[in-house]
Amino acid sequence: MARLTRRQLLIGGAALAATPSLSRAGTGPKKLMIITAMGGWDPTFVFVPSLSNGEVDAPDIDEDPNNPEDREATRTYGDVEINVNDYKRPSASAFFERYMSKSLIVNGIWTGAIAHTPAQIRILTGMTGDTSPDFGVIAGSELGRNLPLGTVDMSGRGRAGHLASTMAKVGHRGQLLALVDPMGSAFQTPDESSFSPSGYVPSAANDAAIRNYLRGRVDRVESRFKDRLGHNEAMLADWRSSWDRAELLEGEAGDLLATLELGVTPTPLQASLVGIDMLERGLCSTIMIDTAPDWDTHAGNVQQHGYYEAMFIGLTATVAELDARGMLDDTLVCVLSEMIRTPRITTDGGKGHWPHATALLVGGGVSGGRVIGGYDSLLQSLPMDLNTGLVDPSAELLTYDRFVGGILEFLDVDPQPWLPGVSPLRALR
Repeated sequence: MARLTRRQLLIGGAALAATPSLSRAGTGPKKLMIITAMGGWDPTFVFVPSLSNGEVDAPDIDEDPNNPEDREATRTYGDVEINVNDYKRPSASAFFERYMSKSLIVNGIWTGAIAHTPAQIRILTGMTGDTSPDFGVIAGSELGRNLPLGTVDMSGRGRAGHLASTMAKVGHRGQLLALVDPMGSAFQTPDESSFSPSGYVPSAANDAAIRNYLRGRVDRVESRFKDRLGHNEAMLADWRSSWDRAELLEGEAGDLLATLELGVTPTPLQASLVGIDMLERGLCSTIMIDTAPDWDTHAGNVQQHGYYEAMFIGLTATVAELDARGMLDDTLVCVLSEMIRTPRITTDGGKGHWPHATALLVGGGVSGGRVIGGYDSLLQSLPMDLNTGLVDPSAELLTYDRFVGGILEFLDVDPQPWLPGVSPLRALR
């Protein structure tokens, strides 16, 4: 296949996106980008103004009394109050100044777990078991049926479950390059070395013969045991689907991953831009990336200033790129952590785990300029009306499964097969 320039790929992606055969019914966004801030962020730094609360140690306790510029404040963007510090977290205020009208803050998601793994499973899958696919993979499997992939995970946080054949992991250090460059040129050795790590590299004819043999073997198994395969029938179908998707990816994704380097961890912004390229090119419908730092600030909660600053720098660049390419209204950006921090600072200067969560949704046609849900004075989730998002003492909590169900339904993916009987959050539109 001839190499294409980046410009040619983007032009081709725009044409592909306009192809009627890839369009789908419904009013939800056609693409999803999940940005994880795992470890547990402290929402009082941005999303939950709690200054002078008296019961919560907010970031104003970190102010330098000798620096008049280091001051926390509550600022209103439209109708939404945000906690800001233009000295320590200027990118946060700059983001909401520019994109509050397209942003929705979801506070008070009850997760009921204070251990990282169970909380991550719940906020990503809506389930408690560790075998379920996350909502990005589910959405990708539904929205990306005609694409090389449903989901590309560039974070290492994704959970494929039984939908693994629809998902590709770029790998923490760019390992996907080894797949899209099957002839081995992604592997480099020092100039002075005579050793080649690639080993045997089959010719194009041999490679095709190997693939044909493996496919023929599956065909023979299916033919011989077609009445006795049981659940293995789905596994064989997934195996064949994985080959098809891998071959499509090899043929179309190489240039899009050219900015990655095998063995080198991509920066969050680099991963985000590669992900946007893949979404625009029509290689997948959902992307998951990570903000990189571990937000688990048991000691030194003051570090969250820098974490938020770096996150909003990257988020602003990501949303601006989507906007510049005309993709923002069709792409839902979901930024979330699996938990929040306890109200009070400990003797180590940090905060512990708190079984509640906050999410930020941007673009995708979401009804922006709003905050839905909320916390009480001790940062505990309050009951809310799932249809309006208003805090309502007579309603129920926004549990993690209702949140995940709401995201799926907003994407025009029926949540009931995945979360039977769960009432989804419907206040996103």
